[in-house]
Amino acid sequence: MIIALIIWISRKYLLPSLWRGLAFIGSVRKKSLLIMILLLGCSRQLPAGETGSIYEIKHKGKIVGRMQFKQYAEGDKLVLKISSEVKTKVLIDIEVQSTDYACFRQGRLLYSSVSRRVNGKEKESKVTRISQNGYELLSDSKTEKLETPITYNMMMLYYQEPLNIRRVYSDNFQQWINLKKIAPHTYRADLPGSNYNDYYYRNGVCYRVDIHHSLYSVQMDLI
Repeated sequence: MIIALIIWISRKYLLPSLWRGLAFIGSVRKKSLLIMILLLGCSRQLPAGETGSIYEIKHKGKIVGRMQFKQYAEGDKLVLKISSEVKTKVLIDIEVQSTDYACFRQGRLLYSSVSRRVNGKEKESKVTRISQNGYELLSDSKTEKLETPITYNMMMLYYQEPLNIRRVYSDNFQQWINLKKIAPHTYRADLPGSNYNDYYYRNGVCYRVDIHHSLYSVQMDLI
């Protein structure tokens, strides 16, 4: 999410990539058909009954962007969406837009996507989707597999306090991230490269996130 946006800025966004699109499930088997039906139930458009929150993104005390978190729950389905925009300057003006989406059913992730755009051009797209034997992880033209069930991803950290959760799935890094409690209602997610995020909760609501990178620090405050 936001950590990926700032990483791009620090690297002057010189790593463009092209999303190739999802491969259609070819063999029409009963199990494959069931998976397709489940995925079709994960609409990317949240209905009018959605709820959510807005965070200010700050770097060195200066507001550089906003992040909006939305959620919608109906029956056994939970849909989460994060949209963010960061504007800053690294030699030239840079505007980074990000959209993260996840759909859960009966507490299990069915589908998630990550999309990043820099100055209006798509730079990254990643998809995690349920398959017959676990999950398919799609990034650019590469496809990998994951067999472990996903019941809690990093987007869920904005949905509820991670009580008794020891690791979360990162849809952006497409790997498991260790999570530990470092103080009452405060949790640390250990990211690749010795980076980490700290999440602070009050009455079960995430009201602050501190992003720590080797080159910078960013703070997000609930408004």
